[in-house]
Amino acid sequence: MLLCKKFGLDPIKVSLSVMEITRTFDEKILRAAWLIRKGIGGFDAYHDSFSEGEIISSDHVYDNLGIKRIRLEDPSFF
Repeated sequence: MLLCKKFGLDPIKVSLSVMEITRTFDEKILRAAWLIRKGIGGFDAYHDSFSEGEIISSDHVYDNLGIKRIRLEDPSFF
């Protein structure tokens, strides 16, 4: 996915091509590719896609993705 950004490739098309070659299908990878297409960074997109609905993070990018973020900056967390 990092190369998609570098070379201007569509992350969804690349993901589908890789899945076709490997004869696998994973909706989590497609969600990550969709988020990357929307401008979310690759690592953040995969973190979101492979979480089980909850992320522990101080990164505000997750607030608008519809996933629960446990805020590291919240003093009650510690």
